[in-house]
Amino acid sequence: MLHQGLHRIPTRIVALARTYFSEVVKVVQLILVMPATNAVTERSFSTMRRIKSYLRSTMRQDRLNHLMTLHIYQDKLDSLDLVSVANDFVSLNEHRRTFLAPLLSLNQ
Repeated sequence: MLHQGLHRIPTRIVALARTYFSEVVKVVQLILVMPATNAVTERSFSTMRRIKSYLRSTMRQDRLNHLMTLHIYQDKLDSLDLVSVANDFVSLNEHRRTFLAPLLSLNQ
């Protein structure tokens, strides 16, 4: 009787180990994306305070979020090629191509 129940123990251990392993993986993933300091968070709130006071709180939340994102990642934005961004924007729409393409070709 005891011998018959022993073969089920390894399968229970394996199932339990899989459950715990998946939970450990989730915790490790959370730790890896957690910032080491709260400097980014503090910088974000300070940016929001500057932007909100400058524009006197007359904007919608989505615009505020976009402006904050642009300000926080300002160093990456400085390296963008604005002419190629403008060309991509114009090429997405026929109406834009008709009216804005001559302006873009003057700058090249």
